[in-house]
Amino acid sequence: MIYPFFGYFKQQQTIGVSAPIDTSSLYDFTTFTFTNANATGNIGPAFTQMLGAYSSSAPWVTSSLYFTSSTSGIQIWTVPATATYRFTAAGAAGGNSPALNFSGGFGAYVQTDISLTQGSKLAIVVGQRGGNRFSGSGASPYNGASGGGGTFVYDSSSISYYLAVAGGGGAAGALANLFSNRSEEHTSELQSH
Repeated sequence: MIYPFFGYFKQQQTIGVSAPIDTSSLYDFTTFTFTNANATGNIGPAFTQMLGAYSSSAPWVTSSLYFTSSTSGIQIWTVPATATYRFTAAGAAGGNSPALNFSGGFGAYVQTDISLTQGSKLAIVVGQRGGNRFSGSGASPYNGASGGGGTFVYDSSSISYYLAVAGGGGAAGALANLFSNRSEEHTSELQSH
């Protein structure tokens, strides 16, 4: 069942995963939050950053059998047990234009329950917040901020099989972009049965 929430999410962009406890599991797992390990810019976190962000909260991340990274920013997670997992994904917010008092858009938020098989490997990419508009000396009034990164979960053996996707927020405009400066949060909910 998919629970997409088409709206805006400006807090820390993450992927939360939870599942029932299973005694035949590869490792102890009930819930975990994957993050971008505080990486910024358009390059995802290095594997060492991920280990630093996670190792104290989840001992299994130190085993390359259960957690690794194939490319900077792509986290490869081994499913510990055959079960239904709840994924909660949030895209990153877009960058701001502080000098113009324009805010970037919020990232999308989606929640879905997915049946997975023990030993499957999933690729997880957590979006990073968009960069703010440069407003220093020599800045062009036409340069805007950058958009937030999307957050994705997909089968690591097939980049075309996505399990959860939450788009990143749009960037704040440079000149008078009337739609970038929002002071309220709008959400709408759609549920599939």
